[in-house]
Amino acid sequence: MIHRLRPAESSDFDWLLALHRESRAHDDPGRVRAELTRAFATRDYQVVEVDGEPVGVLVVDWEAEPAVLWTVEVAPAWQGRGLGTRLVHDLLLQARQRERAVVAPLEPGAPALAMLRRLGFWPREGAPGPGLCLRWDAGPRTELTLRAAVSPWADPARRRAWAWRLFEPAPDEQVGFARFVAGRHGLPAEAAVLDLHAGTGRRLRPL
Repeated sequence: MIHRLRPAESSDFDWLLALHRESRAHDDPGRVRAELTRAFATRDYQVVEVDGEPVGVLVVDWEAEPAVLWTVEVAPAWQGRGLGTRLVHDLLLQARQRERAVVAPLEPGAPALAMLRRLGFWPREGAPGPGLCLRWDAGPRTELTLRAAVSPWADPARRRAWAWRLFEPAPDEQVGFARFVAGRHGLPAEAAVLDLHAGTGRRLRPL
């Protein structure tokens, strides 16, 4: 799965509003629209696309110190595929190169909370707004955390998504590449398998 980021345009507003309401279904629709209208006018919204289709949004303020991750949202149909993790992972690689810390203000119980904690964010005081504030700082500890977090076995939802790919009628390019490598190295069909190592001790099937 290859994604790209592009600056949001005014024509994206209705789609962004629908996406925002998905994660705030219990909030007043008028309030959600008003908040997005204010934020859309002042923040750098980046639309995430896959094959030309909008599938998510990323909002980061690099002008602030520390940098602020305001929003990372993925459309429901694309959740559970590791896209949100990849977006934040790439952001943190940029932050490390720039020697910048990143804070993420969140509402209590926000869907992104577990993902950000897995990527090395920790609760801190001083949120630039109401609610909870998480902070990420570059260092040896967070380097190891980043490596572990992008593994497909880092959480159960992603393990299921990757396992399912092997049972699809038309395996994707990565599975096909694994078959190619196995063939180049002369591995017999019965040996060319994916070993999950996900606590079950089982292998799936020949590649």
